[in-house]
Amino acid sequence: MYNLHKSRENPKSENEQFRVRLHRAKSWYNCALEYKDDFDVSYITLWIAFNSLYSIDETIEEKSLPERQTFNILINHLVNLDSESKIENLLWSNYHNYIRLLINNQYVFQPFWNSLKKGDDKWELSFEASKHKSLISLTEKDVQTVLSILFDRLYCLRNQLMHGGATYKSKVNRSQVKDGSKLLFEIFPIIIDIMEKSTLEINWGNVAYPYLKN
Repeated sequence: MYNLHKSRENPKSENEQFRVRLHRAKSWYNCALEYKDDFDVSYITLWIAFNSLYSIDETIEEKSLPERQTFNILINHLVNLDSESKIENLLWSNYHNYIRLLINNQYVFQPFWNSLKKGDDKWELSFEASKHKSLISLTEKDVQTVLSILFDRLYCLRNQLMHGGATYKSKVNRSQVKDGSKLLFEIFPIIIDIMEKSTLEINWGNVAYPYLKN
């Protein structure tokens, strides 16, 4: 596994990598702001912004990490670096709004779709267990677990949109797209703030498709 805490062999190069990473992410976030009332477009561009923050150049890996594992590495570091508990405050203050709705939405729970293809109802037990786990984690202020569950839901939604599994502005998936956009709009500036304040503590890795000067 690629170690984000590995020793800094070239700090100047790492700083440039970090600058490019944030620059790309902010550009897509600004794009999302321009389409804030279009939940499909804003969600896609918000995920691209988030993807810019967690993606790692695969050429430095003997084996590329699964995408869920990669963004969970980012989540782990963000929670550990969040000395002001900004993520925790966001989760707790908004739980009874869109966060609870996302967690309780079976259509952004991947096992639901897996069971649909198989024609069984095995997803129901794991879905109830996931909801219960998120509620317990909220009570215990286990921010990392809550975030992991939330972003697992958001990743399922991301796949639906990015792989053409949803109709543009479709009425049947409005709630999850709207709720997902709200969460990403609110948490993204917090993520950027945490990362910018922690540039000397973490090696965030080499960006995918590095910037090449002409």
